[in-house]
Amino acid sequence: MKRNAVRMKITLWYALIILLLMVGPLTALVFTAEKVSWNRAEGNLKESLHDFMEEIDIHADGYETEEDTEYYDDGVSFSIYDEGGKLREGNVPVHFPEDTVLKSGEVQSVSSVDRKWITYDEAYRTEGQIIWFRAVGSAGDLSMMGQVLLTLVLDITPVLAVLAIVGGYVITGRTLKPVEEALERERVFTADVSHELRTPVSVITSESEFALMPETSKEEMQESLSVILKQVGRMSDLIEQLLVLSRGEAGVQKLQMKEVDMSVLAQLTAEEMGEKAEAEGIRIVTDISPSLKVRGSEEMLMRLFINLLENSIRYGKKGGTVLVSLTCDGNFVKGCVEDDGCGIKKEDLPHIWERFYQADAVRTKDGRRGVGLGLPMVQWIVKVHRGRIQAESRLDEGTRFTFWLPVSESGR
Repeated sequence: MKRNAVRMKITLWYALIILLLMVGPLTALVFTAEKVSWNRAEGNLKESLHDFMEEIDIHADGYETEEDTEYYDDGVSFSIYDEGGKLREGNVPVHFPEDTVLKSGEVQSVSSVDRKWITYDEAYRTEGQIIWFRAVGSAGDLSMMGQVLLTLVLDITPVLAVLAIVGGYVITGRTLKPVEEALERERVFTADVSHELRTPVSVITSESEFALMPETSKEEMQESLSVILKQVGRMSDLIEQLLVLSRGEAGVQKLQMKEVDMSVLAQLTAEEMGEKAEAEGIRIVTDISPSLKVRGSEEMLMRLFINLLENSIRYGKKGGTVLVSLTCDGNFVKGCVEDDGCGIKKEDLPHIWERFYQADAVRTKDGRRGVGLGLPMVQWIVKVHRGRIQAESRLDEGTRFTFWLPVSESGR
């Protein structure tokens, strides 16, 4: 509901801005066009009157007209008035107000009933009198054009409004989708972090309270401290991985890149993880080609092997085997960590790279989950080293993680 309300508000603001940007200029265009038309009509009216006056023989005693003098030309009526404003001769349009005041050098807009005119007057002074000349043209066409343009704007405005709202709603939806997804990921991330930290904090609190009780024996106190230390280690590992992932995704994680012998690194990591695997009844087997080198961060590449091996040990089976292999595949070092444990459900497989995503804990040996950051970190490490990784799994048969990293120049 809240999402739709925000979307609608943005859409309405968007539509309002679009309408202002489109209707405003259109309205201004209407008035500008009407103004230009009036100016042109006024210019033509003045020019027509001047042409008419040139045909009249004006002298000191008055004026004389020819028998063929035309008092109407191209929609303009011409008339001549004496000094008192009385019509002497000419053509006056029907319904034109006879009491229209003569104003020399001015264009007037005159209305009567349902008709409109524009008129232009000029006074000519002779020695003994003033002669008035008037030109009258219809303003109906000009007014009609303005009304048509204005009506067009008014008709177009609702259509533009609908288009703006629909278009704004679609565009806003597309624009907000990544933001909403990011906010949702942030919400889930915060909830997951809170959940992962709540458990060890609760354990630490309860063990601390138990250890401080007067009746707690020394052995019980040491056992509580051991549990606390284990939980602190879990929290420390969680925070460390979160920091690395967050910095990496933000592009601020500084990596010391150098040439790394992946063969040596893989062998050392397998040996270090061997004790932990044996405690779970699992044997680590290696098949590593020598002198395979890449350019990268030794710390991160070791973390790559550790996380993959920890995952295989956690989901492996007692008496099972984890195979670590490393070979050269063209211009890439191909690494593989494979177990014969419980495997991953087909519907879970696409999600294993998501932070805090954990498969069914019942399928692990002890029913405990990891924190759900190991594989996302593995994917990020491979990515920053310009490589790729894939996971293959068959339920109850095991899982294989395969990655490819570019061979360093000296390793080719």
